[in-house]
Amino acid sequence: MKVIISKPAQADLKDIAAYIGRDKKRRGRTYALQLATQARKLNLFPERYAVLEAFPHVRRMPYGNYNIFYRVGTHEVVVLRVIHGARLTSPELFR
Repeated sequence: MKVIISKPAQADLKDIAAYIGRDKKRRGRTYALQLATQARKLNLFPERYAVLEAFPHVRRMPYGNYNIFYRVGTHEVVVLRVIHGARLTSPELFR
């Protein structure tokens, strides 16, 4: 199954790298890369993580302090957002 990282998720990864990179530039880049690598592993068992009650088409994969939100299609997994776990989620995040 193909994993697609959406434009909003790509922007999230860039923002995460910049935020962490304020203190440790290299670590910011490597951590964002680790998040992207974890997201790409969804091609193996995309239905491993539960569907969110509030958003029935969205699943959440935790990684460190972040959550990788995605939806499973017939032939692809689309990573919708990558968001810090302390941040509240709302429907606007997944449009």
